[in-house]
Amino acid sequence: MSLPYDTSGSRSKNRFRLELLWGVGKMIDLLETDADFTMVFDYACDIEVHLETGFDFFQIKTHGRNSSAYTAASLTKKSSKDAEGSILGKLYVLKDSENNCPVKVAVVSNVPYKSGTKKLDQPMVNFIDMPEKEQDKIKETLKDELGLSDISLENVFYICTGMNLEDPRHEILGKLTMCFQNLKGCEPSNPNALYRLIESTVSEKACYEYACKDYDEIVEKKGITRSEFNDILDCHTENAKTGIKQTRDYISGLGNPFAKRKYNVALAWLLNALSTTPIFRQKETEIAAFLKEADELESMEATLDCLSEKFHDSFPIEIGNEVKTVFYIIIINRFAEGVYDNEDAV
Repeated sequence: MSLPYDTSGSRSKNRFRLELLWGVGKMIDLLETDADFTMVFDYACDIEVHLETGFDFFQIKTHGRNSSAYTAASLTKKSSKDAEGSILGKLYVLKDSENNCPVKVAVVSNVPYKSGTKKLDQPMVNFIDMPEKEQDKIKETLKDELGLSDISLENVFYICTGMNLEDPRHEILGKLTMCFQNLKGCEPSNPNALYRLIESTVSEKACYEYACKDYDEIVEKKGITRSEFNDILDCHTENAKTGIKQTRDYISGLGNPFAKRKYNVALAWLLNALSTTPIFRQKETEIAAFLKEADELESMEATLDCLSEKFHDSFPIEIGNEVKTVFYIIIINRFAEGVYDNEDAV
């Protein structure tokens, strides 16, 4: 029996995943520089890098291995009569928006750009360096599309990425491991778990669909800062004083299998939330300060009872009791390891 099928949804999801993984690769590159950045996923553009010196916007376009190269014509042509704009047109709107910061925009693809009859083999091409005739053609087409009297192609780029956009996972994992070794001086304790955590964190940010009322909310809901990304890496540093191993050991030693399962689920959720959800940073500071001033308690259970009574009701209602309890266990273990002995450690 022959059944009709529709692969458009699967293709769309796969393209979306590839966009995010390219962004992860870019974020790893930035982490190895001194730049203070926020990476924003799928907000005004596929991938955005917000820097102290300006904004970079990247539109990711993936093609099959045998697809033709992009040209000035294909980049400035609308995909359909009802389309919002051409590839370059939609990017140029971001470049031309009113702000006081420099803006760079780039089309990123796994196929090269073709200028005239020649495919350009350099990884990044500035459109202002194209032949004048080709620049004029792009400018005139964009003027008509956008209703502008003047077009500047300065800081408009085409990037032909060397990343395997058809199957980037192994490349990203290798790049992540090398970056980790360079920055932390050791290998991640579990590279696959680290990769999955980063991928799920990025996906959660990209899939947030509600409007953000201000820039701070954009960063919180759609972005990952350099500090947050670094915190994620720190959680997977060998022998790091994170309290995670001791918390796992404590959960493993529980006699009640139902409680053990609930706490393991809560811990898995927390490994993501600790570095991306501001409320946990705030509460960790409060709880650590409380423990430093509290009278000595006899056991883990006594300490948990004390923290539950003191802090349980101060969390947002959507955070469950198992998550709170596991969070307390992590902080207690960090406290025991001396993490909070330095007042600036939290």
